[in-house]
This record gives sequence, C-alpha cells and structure tokens, in this order.
Amino acid sequence: MKKVKSFRLSSHIDEKLNLTAKAFNISTSQLIELACIKFLEKNNNIDNTKNILKNSKNNQLRLNLSLDNETFKKLINVVNEKNSTFSQEIYFRLSSSLNYPVFDTIEFNELWSLRTDLNRVGNLIKMAINQNIPFDNELLIKTENTVKSLRDEVKYMMEKSKKRTLKG
Repeated sequence: MKKVKSFRLSSHIDEKLNLTAKAFNISTSQLIELACIKFLEKNNNIDNTKNILKNSKNNQLRLNLSLDNETFKKLINVVNEKNSTFSQEIYFRLSSSLNYPVFDTIEFNELWSLRTDLNRVGNLIKMAINQNIPFDNELLIKTENTVKSLRDEVKYMMEKSKKRTLKG
C-alpha cells in the first residue's frame, strides 16, 4: 500500500526533477521513490551506530560538521591563540563536554536566579550592619562572608560555563 507524503522543494530542484522524470518517461513521484530506494540501499547503516563503532579502524571515525559563521570564527580564534589545529580543538571540546557537561538553559537560569537571590541577601545583611540593627555582629559578619563566598562561586561557575560554550 502506498502512502502520500508531502514536502517542500525549491523551484529549481522541482524543475530538475520534472525534467529528469520526463526524460525517463516516469512521474515525478516515481522518480523520487526510486531515488529514495537507491539512497536507502546505499546508506543502509544510517542509524546503526553499533555497526559504525564495530567497523571503525583504530577507534576513529570521519565526521562532517556544520557550524554557523559566528561559532566558526570563535573557534578559529581559539585555535590561533592555542596554536593547535581545528580538529584538535573540536576533539578537545567534544570530549570535555562529554566528561564535564555544560549547564543547560534551565540550570543556567536557576543559577542566575540563585545569584540574584544571594545578592539580595547580601544587600540586606549589609543594610542591617550599616543601620546598626542589634544583632550578634560576629554571626552577622560570618553570614555575610559566607554569602559573598557562595555568590563568588556561583559567578565563577557561570563564567566558566559561558567560556566553555563560546558564548562568553
């Protein structure tokens, strides 16, 4: 049983498909079906990563990578600063992100919120000290130092994360 699928093509590809189908005296849908069959026969291991890993020599694979221009420029700058190769830098960044994952957006936003809350607590403590509100000064100063230390650690983690994702 045949199924109907719809997809978009640019006009110049549509023209080429129509001309090729006419040349072989078949319909455009038949041509696309034949092309898909040939593609699948040729690339029957597309999703079979276990076979790829078994058949790879010296545990190395050749991959194609697409980057936007901004990321590419940033990576080139890093490569030039380190005097390394593009492949070495990509390998390093990929392996380090697998071993030390970068925060995802939700975690990063939670960290940002925590930093803001810590700043508020620190400001409240500072206001209490400046207004000479009766507190145990030793405990208040110790708490202020703890909050500052924690704030600095969160800030450091956020900066590290930005640098690792090339967004900083």
